[in-house]
Amino acid sequence: MTDQFLQVLFGRWGCVATHNAGRILIVSQGILATATILISPLIADLATVFAISEAESGLLIGVFSAAILFTFPFSGLFADRFGARRTAIFGLTLFGLSGCTFAYVHTFEFALFLRIIQAIGFGLAQPSLIAMFADFFSGIRETTIQGINTSFKSIVQLATPVISGLLFALSWRAPFHLFLLALPAAALIWSTVPECESIDGRIGKTYLRGIAWFLTKRTTLCLMSGFFTRTYMLFGMYTYISVLAIRETGMTVAMLGLLLGTNSLMKFAAASQVGRLSGHSSTNLIAIIGFALFGTGLALAGFVPTVPIIYFAIAIAGVGDGLIDPAMKSMVNSLSSPAYRISSMAVALTFQAIGKTVSPISVGILLVFLEPATVFIVLGTVGGLLGVSVLFDIWIRTRERNGLKT
Repeated sequence: MTDQFLQVLFGRWGCVATHNAGRILIVSQGILATATILISPLIADLATVFAISEAESGLLIGVFSAAILFTFPFSGLFADRFGARRTAIFGLTLFGLSGCTFAYVHTFEFALFLRIIQAIGFGLAQPSLIAMFADFFSGIRETTIQGINTSFKSIVQLATPVISGLLFALSWRAPFHLFLLALPAAALIWSTVPECESIDGRIGKTYLRGIAWFLTKRTTLCLMSGFFTRTYMLFGMYTYISVLAIRETGMTVAMLGLLLGTNSLMKFAAASQVGRLSGHSSTNLIAIIGFALFGTGLALAGFVPTVPIIYFAIAIAGVGDGLIDPAMKSMVNSLSSPAYRISSMAVALTFQAIGKTVSPISVGILLVFLEPATVFIVLGTVGGLLGVSVLFDIWIRTRERNGLKT
C-alpha cells in the first residue's frame, strides 16, 4: 500500500522514498535547509537582543553566505580525502553544535563566529549528501529521489519560519535548539549509511589534473553556468519581488507572504513530479523546460504587473524552479565520473552560491536606472534564454556523443 501511494505521488519509482539511506539523506538536507530561513524572520528581534542595528544583525546571514562560498570549493577535496560519509557526518555535527551554541552567546561578535563555523559545517556536508544519492540510485530512480529531496526542502522552508516564530515567543534562545536535529541525523548516517566508494586517502597531481580536465570541459562549464543562472534569477526574485508587487499593485505584506507561499508550493509540486517526467524525457530537457517557465514567469510579472497576473507569473516561476533544481543536480551526478562526483557537486554549489551572492547587489543596481517592471522583464528574459541556451548546448553534445537520432 505504501509503495502504491508513493507511486501515485512521485511516479513509477516513488518507492525510492522508502529506501533507508535515501530517507536519511533527505532528512539531513532538510535540516541543513533551516540554516538561513530559521534566522531570517528573527533579524529585527536579534538586533534588539544584541543591542545593535538591524543592518548589523543582517550580517548573521551575510557572513554565513560568504563562509559557504569559500567552503564549497574545498569540500569536494575533503570528501575525496576522507570519504563522503565521514565528511557529511563531520559537517552535520559542526552545523548542529555551532547552531545550538548560538543560543548561549552574549556578544554579537561571538555569534558571528559561530555562524561562520556553522557555514563551514553546512558547506562540508551538503555536496556530499547530494552526491551520495548516486551511490544508491541511478537513472530515473536517482532523478526521482532528487525531486523528492527538493520537495521535502520546500516543505521545511515553508514550516521553519512559523516554528521559529512560535519558539521565539517563548525565548529568543529557543529556535536555535532546532539545529541540534543535525546530531541524530549524523548518528543515523554513521550507523546505517555505508561508505560506497573506496578511499585511498591520496590527493595527488593525477587526481587534481583529472578534476581540472573535467571542470574545464565545455559541457561542465555550461552546466555550472546553469547553476549560477538559476540562483541569480531566484534571489533576484526573492529580494525584489516586494518592490515590484508593492510599488506597482499596492500589495499588502500579507498578500506578499501569500505570493511567496504560492511560489514555494508550486516548486514543491513540480519537484515531486520530476521523477515521473524523467521516465518520458531526459533530465536535460526537463531543466530546459524549467528555465523556459522560470524566465517566462519573471518576465510576465514585469510585462503585466497586476495582482492576478503577478500571482500567476510567480506560480509559473515556482514550477520552473521546481523542475530545474533536482534535474540539474541529477545531471551533475550522471555526467561526472564517480571519482570526481563530489568535487563536481561542490563546484556546482559554489556557482550556485555565487549567483545567490551577486544577484541582490547587481539587480539592485539595475533598479537605480530602471523601473521594477522593466528589471523583472530583463531578469526573466535574459536569465531564461541563458539557462535554456547552455542546457540546450549540453543536450546537443550529449546526443552527438551518444549517436542518437532526432
